[in-house]
Amino acid sequence: MNKNIESFIEFQDAPLPIDREYIYKRATLHKKISELSYHDAEAALALLREWAEGKKPVSQLWEEVAAALGAGE
Repeated sequence: MNKNIESFIEFQDAPLPIDREYIYKRATLHKKISELSYHDAEAALALLREWAEGKKPVSQLWEEVAAALGAGE
């Protein structure tokens, strides 16, 4: 299925009003994964693939990226 269609369907399934924290995480997840790629390219690629394939929800991915970035400090 087209990524834009999947995003739209995911958006349509979101309860209203939409959680601002979820919107923030979804809008900035790509930046966090990019940041992680400079510290651990393999982990960043694995998380990017999971996100692109829809294997994990955004909130879980966000927590995993944050933990990986925290562990690298």
